[in-house]
Amino acid sequence: MSVEQVKSQIDRFLKSTAPEVLCIRGHWGTGKTYIWQTAARALREGKDKVALDQYAYVSLFGVNSINQLRSQILQNTVPRAQIGELVTSDTLRSKLNSLESSVKRGFLGMVGLGGDGIFEAVVSGLSVMISNQIICFDDLERKGPDLRTGDFLGYVNLLVLERKCKVVILLNDNALQDPDLSEFSDYLEKVVDVSLKFAPTPTQAVDIALEDAEGNLELKGMIRDRCTRLGIDNIRVVRKLLRYAREIEPLLDDYKPAVLNSVVSTIVLMGWAHLQPQVAPPKLFLKTKQNFYADIVGNRDGKYSAKEIEWMQLVRNYGYMRTDDFDIALLRGIEDGYFNSDIVRQHATELHQRAEADEAALRLRQAWRNLYDDFSADADKSLAEFSDCILTNGRFYELHHVIPVINMFRDLDRKEEGDKLLDAYLPMRKSIKDAYSLRHTGLFGDRIDTDVAEKIRGFEKDAKPAYSSDELFLLLADDGYNSDITQQLSQIPVEDYVRVLETTTGEKLGIVRRALTQYNQLSNPTPAIQNIIRKTGEALTRIGEGSELRRYKVRSWGIDEKIAQLDTAASQDASNDG
Repeated sequence: MSVEQVKSQIDRFLKSTAPEVLCIRGHWGTGKTYIWQTAARALREGKDKVALDQYAYVSLFGVNSINQLRSQILQNTVPRAQIGELVTSDTLRSKLNSLESSVKRGFLGMVGLGGDGIFEAVVSGLSVMISNQIICFDDLERKGPDLRTGDFLGYVNLLVLERKCKVVILLNDNALQDPDLSEFSDYLEKVVDVSLKFAPTPTQAVDIALEDAEGNLELKGMIRDRCTRLGIDNIRVVRKLLRYAREIEPLLDDYKPAVLNSVVSTIVLMGWAHLQPQVAPPKLFLKTKQNFYADIVGNRDGKYSAKEIEWMQLVRNYGYMRTDDFDIALLRGIEDGYFNSDIVRQHATELHQRAEADEAALRLRQAWRNLYDDFSADADKSLAEFSDCILTNGRFYELHHVIPVINMFRDLDRKEEGDKLLDAYLPMRKSIKDAYSLRHTGLFGDRIDTDVAEKIRGFEKDAKPAYSSDELFLLLADDGYNSDITQQLSQIPVEDYVRVLETTTGEKLGIVRRALTQYNQLSNPTPAIQNIIRKTGEALTRIGEGSELRRYKVRSWGIDEKIAQLDTAASQDASNDG
């Protein structure tokens, strides 16, 4: 039933004096307690009154006997004006003066004379006077092990039939799967008069969760949007997700709003997987999938189950394409209970730069749109917009973005302005890898004037970094086909190969080995890579001369076999040439 339907049934229940049992069932965390308390408070404050004068809210958490249950009812009974509120530890003593029965006052007064030790016995004695009141029982699934479900429901039946009480039972549906509570279903029709299935939509559940929660409206709006898209209907989970977002929000104050937006998306997805593993896609699934779109499209061989495909589609529709290091760091923060500020800021800086790049790209696209969408556009104004784009955000634009702009200046007889703009742009990209590569500039048919190409090549030559020998071996492992690295490494002497291999140990030696043997299966290596292979082989030969054990170790690298292949190929090429 919807929220409004359940509220209507609660309203009817509270306005009637007829003894009955109302059961409100629903999944864990969907807001059964909240909806009961909200509806009850609304009625007590309206024109229509709650029919009975007294009310008790009782949590069965840890209750082990009917005697304890009776005591809880009496201790938690409050006047009608407090219906829908939880009872505090001060409630019993604060209501002594309002008790209607002098007998009750007398019994309770004995507590002051005899001390707190007889408190439970005295209050248990008063339980015989429980009648004509509303009682709400919650947390049946968390009752103590010694309180049988059958005994509890039997007592509920007594309260209704003999004490003329109105009883509400708030029940977690999942609890019925517990063998200890299985008999509840057997007694349901005999004891319960009205049974309601409370199943709010994700939108309703999220609204309930966020209604009174702390947090600014913008952040709550982000949580509302993400939780609704994923179909999260557990208000406790939603509130925890909001708390995670509130904890990390101050760490992102100095970054673009898009950074917080991205972080909240990850926190909601990863937090849901952590808090509701039986419902959400598993954490391991989210951590190991690198491209959800590609995985769905590439499932032609049926390697993924129907459930995995369902998760992939859910995650993809949510707008989450891949898991990166920042996502893993955020998940770790959720699991640990706190977010490492240094790690968050490190990754947030990268996201911030990405957001700046997206804004820069949008601005350049807008400049082109403004130019072509209006024939009355002024040339000076249009070119000034392009100039401002590049002078402000040049570090984010690749050559194939800027060359068309420079060509436009030249085509409009503004060559000098265009050249100045190119001169200002090129130094902005000096620290960026392949910033001056011309291989992509002609993809869309844009011309590159000779003088422009020469100027760019001059910057490319100056921008190539010079690495130390030790750095080159480690860089080769991550970027083994980067011509800058392979060219430099192919030119260093064999003595450096020997020194690095003999002085490097542990995990680093494993990295160097993977770097130098990654070409063993390469069929057509470049001259620079062939040089690296041969120098590696010579270095290993020298190292192997030290002992039989060393010779045994270097043979496992497979370099000798690769060199033999290269020699055979070279001989065949020579024969063909002859």
